[in-house]
Amino acid sequence: MKLLQIMMISTTMLSGVFSAEASTIYTENFENGSLNGWTQVGDSVDVDGLVAIDTNALRLRRISSSYKTISTAGYVNVSLTMFLAAKLLEVGEVCTAEVSVDGGNNWQTVISKTDGQDDSQFSSGTISTGLDDNANVQLRYTGNGNLMSEHCLGDNITVSGTSTGIGAPEITVTGVENFGSVIVNTNKDITFTIANDGNADLVLGSITGTSTPYTLLSDTCSNQSVAGGNSCTVVVRFNPTTVGNFTSSLNITSNDADEANIVMNLTGNGMLHPNFSLPALSGGDPAFTSQHFSGSANCSGCHNGITDSGGKDVSIQTDWSSSMMANAARDPLWRAKLRSEVNRNSHLEGILNDKCTRCHAPMANEEAKQNNETLTVLNNGILDMLAPRHNEAMDGASCTLCHQVNDSTKLGTLQGFTGKFEINNTKTIFGPFDNITAQPMINNTGYTPVFSGHVKQSELCATCHNLKTPFVDENGTILSQTPEEEFPEQMPYTEWLHSDYANQQSCQDCHMSRADGVVMASNPFWVNALRDNFAVHDFIGANKFMLDIFNTYKSQLGILSNNFEETIAKTDDMLKGSASVSIDQPQFANNTLSFLVSITSQTGHKLPTSYPSRRIIVHTVVRNSNDDIVFESGKVNLDGSVVGVDADLNLANYEPHYDVITSPDQVQVYESIMGNNLGEVTYTLLRGMTYLKDNRILPNGFNKTTAPSDVAVAGLALNDASFTGGGDQVTYQISGLAADTYSVTVELVYQPVAYAFAQDLFQDQNPEITDYKLMHENSNHKSTQIASSQLTVN
Repeated sequence: MKLLQIMMISTTMLSGVFSAEASTIYTENFENGSLNGWTQVGDSVDVDGLVAIDTNALRLRRISSSYKTISTAGYVNVSLTMFLAAKLLEVGEVCTAEVSVDGGNNWQTVISKTDGQDDSQFSSGTISTGLDDNANVQLRYTGNGNLMSEHCLGDNITVSGTSTGIGAPEITVTGVENFGSVIVNTNKDITFTIANDGNADLVLGSITGTSTPYTLLSDTCSNQSVAGGNSCTVVVRFNPTTVGNFTSSLNITSNDADEANIVMNLTGNGMLHPNFSLPALSGGDPAFTSQHFSGSANCSGCHNGITDSGGKDVSIQTDWSSSMMANAARDPLWRAKLRSEVNRNSHLEGILNDKCTRCHAPMANEEAKQNNETLTVLNNGILDMLAPRHNEAMDGASCTLCHQVNDSTKLGTLQGFTGKFEINNTKTIFGPFDNITAQPMINNTGYTPVFSGHVKQSELCATCHNLKTPFVDENGTILSQTPEEEFPEQMPYTEWLHSDYANQQSCQDCHMSRADGVVMASNPFWVNALRDNFAVHDFIGANKFMLDIFNTYKSQLGILSNNFEETIAKTDDMLKGSASVSIDQPQFANNTLSFLVSITSQTGHKLPTSYPSRRIIVHTVVRNSNDDIVFESGKVNLDGSVVGVDADLNLANYEPHYDVITSPDQVQVYESIMGNNLGEVTYTLLRGMTYLKDNRILPNGFNKTTAPSDVAVAGLALNDASFTGGGDQVTYQISGLAADTYSVTVELVYQPVAYAFAQDLFQDQNPEITDYKLMHENSNHKSTQIASSQLTVN
C-alpha cells in the first residue's frame, strides 16, 4: 500500500478550550488506474505506471493539464500536499502542481520542476494559504512540453484539516442509466450508489420517479441520513412486457446545497425473443481435461475467491469468463463471417477452419493437430455438443492455453504470428512471479508452475493478434505464395512496435488492470505470499457491442459467465480514454465559419485496430443562436449507417480521407477498407489483398513514412501533413452563414461493425448469419461515443 503523507495538525480554538487532531479531507494516489473525476485539458492526460511512487501516477504530455475541484467546507487549518516529478524536459518547459481558492481565477504554485530537475524523482510541496472552509478549491497539474516523451507526473495528493463541527454534505451518484436491450418478460437490474463525499450528514428524501416497466427493487436510501464517507444503494429493475423503447427517471432529493435535486434518466429497449434458426449452443464442460489442457473450471477452485489489499475481488477465472477471449468460440459474428467466407470459397473450407479455430478455439485446434484429427466448425463441427473437442473449443483462449505457450524465439516474428504458438509437452505453466509454491498445483492438476517473463511481454499476444491471411482472385485461386505476401488482416502488435509505446508499455500493461496485495490462490489456506502489480485477468478491449450481445443472449450462445456488467463498464472506460478531441482556431469572415478539429490518440496502436470492420466517425454539428442546425457532418443513425458516407449508400464505394471539409456529405471516417486483386472494394476476407484506404488514427511516435508495408497508411491520408503519429487535424470551412453566434459540437463515435460491413454479410442467408443479424439489429450498442468537445463562436 502506498504511504500517504498526512499532516497531523493541532489547533486551538479562539476560546482556548478546544483542540483537535487533523483529519484527512481528500487523498488521491491514482492506484486504481482511473482519473477519478479529474478533468483533462490538452493533448494527452492519462494514468500510467512507468514513473510513479507506487504503481500509478497522473501523467501529462505535451501542453496539457488536469484539475479537480474539492471542498474543505467545515474545516480550518487546512493543508495541501502534492507530489510532482518530471521527465525529459527541455529549456523553458515546466511542470507545476498548483491550487486555486477562487474558482480558477488565480493559482498558487505548490511545487514546480524545470529542465535540470527532470530526473523522474518525486518531490513534494505543501501550502495552506486560503484553503480553510472553502467549497471551491481546485487542484491542478500542468505541463508545457513539446514532445510526447516529455512527462509531468502527479501523485500522492493529501488535503487535511481540523473539522469545526460545521460542515456540508456532498452527494455523488454512480450507476449506468442505459439498460440496453432486454427481452420482453425478462429483467435486468442496475445498482445506483449514492455516496456522501462531504463532512456533514447527507439527508435524503424519498427516491421517486420510476414508472413501469421500471421498479425500485431495493432501496436503502429513501429518507435516510448518510454520514460523510458512507453510501447507500438503490437497485432499479427494468422488466419490459411489450416491445419498444422506454424511459423513466430516478429522482433523488437531498440537503446538498448545490445538488438538491438529481435526476438519473433511465432508458431501455424491450424486444421480442428472436426466433433463432439454430438451436442454442452448449456451453461445454469447463472442467474437462485433455492430453495437453485442463478447463478453466479446474483452475477456478484455487484462483477464484482472491482479493487485493483493498478487499476488491480479483478472481482470475471470474474476470476472464466475461472477456472476448473466454467467449471466442461463442462469438456469433465470428460464426456468421466464417459461414459467409465458406459460402464464397467453399473449396477452401479446410484452410478457413484451421486459420479461424487456431485462435477462436485454440485448445481444440492444438489437440486436433497433435492427434492428426480433422477439425470442422460448421455443420455438426466442434460447436455441436456431441462433437469431439467440443469442450476444448467452447473454453476459448483459456488458462492452460496461454500459460503453456513456450518462450520461443519465434514470438514477435512472422514465424510466430497467425496462431503459430508452440505448446510445451511437459505441462509447464509459465507465470509472471518467482518464488513459487509449486507443489499444490502439481498435486492437484499435474501441471508445474514456473516463472517466465515472456508472459508479461507483447510478443505473447502477437501470436494471435497479428494475423495474416491468404487471398484469392475472383475464381477462388490463391494468389499469395508466401507468408510475407499474405494479407495483413490484423496487425496491432506491429503497429505498437512502430510507436513510442514499444519502449513504454506492453499490451498487458494496458489491457489488464493492476492490483496490489494479492494472494494468488485461495487454496490451500497456507499459501499467503502477497503479490503486487498483479495483472487482473479482465482483458479489456473496445468491443462493448459484442459483450452486450453475450450478456443479452446467454442461453442462445452457451454463455456461462455472469460478470458482463463489470466488463462492459470497464470497456466503456477504456473507450472513453482512447482518444480526445478539441476545437481550435475559430474564425468567421466573409460569411464563412472555419475551425480546426484536433483528434489526439491515447492508445498504443492504430485506432481502431485489428479486424477491418471497425471505424470511428467524426460527427460535427453547428447550431445558430436559435439552436437551429445549420451544418451537420457524420450524423449516425440508429441502424448504424452514417449520413453522407459513400460506403453506406453503395457497397462498391468508400468515403475518402479529408484534410478540409466544406459540405455535409463529406465525413471524416477513420477506418481500413480492403481491396481485392482487381482494385475493387471487398468485404470478403479471402478477397482482401491490399488496403485501398487506411487512415486509422496513428499512435504516438508512429512514422508513416518509415512504417512497414503491413501497417502502412493507405489512401489520401498518406500525403496529409496534419495526419501524423499521435493524431489528426481536420479543418472545417462552412460558407453561406449570416453573422451570428454559433455553437460547434464535435464527437468521436466508435462502431465495432461498420454498416457496410454488416450489409455485405447480410447478403448471405444461412442460419448462422440470420441469427447474428437478429442480435445485431436488436442491439442499441452499435455506436459508442469516445469523446466530445464544444465551442461557442461569437
